[in-house]
Amino acid sequence: MLDALRAAGIRNYTIFRDGNRMFGYFEADDLSAAGHYLAQQEVSTRWQDAMAELLERRVPDGGPPALEEIFRLD
Repeated sequence: MLDALRAAGIRNYTIFRDGNRMFGYFEADDLSAAGHYLAQQEVSTRWQDAMAELLERRVPDGGPPALEEIFRLD
């Protein structure tokens, strides 16, 4: 899965935990292309299936939907 994320152009991927809540952050130059690439990878399907039992709902094979950016401190 790590190789697939890198091949998709995902970088700076961090997962945070607060109690039983998790929040992930990553960067990609082309989020749409990264999602399309991951959706085609069999390892992504296996990973999402394995993680589904730990989550409230299964994440799509192409990764989670993008969140709306409302602030950035550069």
